[in-house]
Amino acid sequence: MPVGPYTVSAAHDGFETQQQTGITLTVGQSLQLNFVLGLATVQQQVVVVDSGETVNITTQQTAGLIDERQVKELPLNGRSYDELLTLNPRL
Repeated sequence: MPVGPYTVSAAHDGFETQQQTGITLTVGQSLQLNFVLGLATVQQQVVVVDSGETVNITTQQTAGLIDERQVKELPLNGRSYDELLTLNPRL
């Protein structure tokens, strides 16, 4: 190699590039350079798009009716039918 100043770089996929500057070679010189390559920064991006049903957030009221079919299908396990009144919120 010709005599003079050099900049030496070391790089590899998945690792950070390292560079050493200000290296001067003279006649008959043997030089060893050590590089420590750190892991490269991993960049990952996750994009979630959902177009499901919207929720009404403008009112805080809850309303509903329990019809006869729903009453008959409820597994009451011996409980009183009077407790069904608590299933329908009062407005």
